[in-house]
Amino acid sequence: MHIAYLGLGNMGTEISSRLATFSKANNHMLTVWNRSQDKYGYLRAKIDATFAKDLEEIKGADVVFLMVLNDKASADVLGRVLEVCPTAIVVDQSSVNPKTSIANEKAAAATGARYLAAPVFGRPDAAAAGKLIQVVSGDKEAQETVRPLFDVSARAVVNTGEEVYKATTVKLMGNAMILGMMEMLAEVYALGDATGIEPDVFQQFVEMFFPTPSYQVYGRKIGQGSFSAAGGFRLEGGLKDANNILSVGADLGHPVPLPTIELAKKHMLRAVEMGGQDQDWSSLSAAVREEANLEPYLKKEEK
Repeated sequence: MHIAYLGLGNMGTEISSRLATFSKANNHMLTVWNRSQDKYGYLRAKIDATFAKDLEEIKGADVVFLMVLNDKASADVLGRVLEVCPTAIVVDQSSVNPKTSIANEKAAAATGARYLAAPVFGRPDAAAAGKLIQVVSGDKEAQETVRPLFDVSARAVVNTGEEVYKATTVKLMGNAMILGMMEMLAEVYALGDATGIEPDVFQQFVEMFFPTPSYQVYGRKIGQGSFSAAGGFRLEGGLKDANNILSVGADLGHPVPLPTIELAKKHMLRAVEMGGQDQDWSSLSAAVREEANLEPYLKKEEK
């Protein structure tokens, strides 16, 4: 089997690294590609694969994974993939609008390809440990074909059926919960700072009462004011997801008010103004602190 993985950001790097190990053990071929190729140098030591300079080099791939930043990139890269792999199974792990998934499926079907919407939950460190939660929808036979590839980096697979919009909708619903959690953490940590409660003390409670990676990781980031996006998720992506979350109800025919997400989006926009879009999306807490008349950033170097 010839597998291609397109998109070597924080998440794509870890997933493709695990796929490289799997491919070598099972006599598969893995080709990886990234739009910006300046990172190829140091990634060659991490990913045992063929590094493509042009998408023409993935020609004939049986399974093509996409992990790109936004909806436009998903549609654009898919179009180029279908030119060289017109009958491939395309596994789109990007977080996109359900409308994009529907359009992508139609584009793939027109050339004889099969498109799966397959976003993941988890941070890059979870991918590296094989502990992602994989969500998928689309053609049943295609799902069965790629299931062993999902198991390489995921501890569980959630099958939402054959309608591709469902997996991307579930992804947005899950990200809405994470974004709402960060908004609430930002508010209560600001309250603690204003009333003399040490963040490390409150973090002990958070980790005991909510023993999940999201609460633990984002609680520490917000409590410490540490917003490096290395190994995480940048504000640019967070704002893209927030916009898709806010529009998904209307896009699918039934608008739903989401006031918590509106508030979190406002705070992310303010964080971009203060520190730029390359901060981790948990930096929305800087805007919450500013509204509470606290110093926005605990660590000046993180701006």
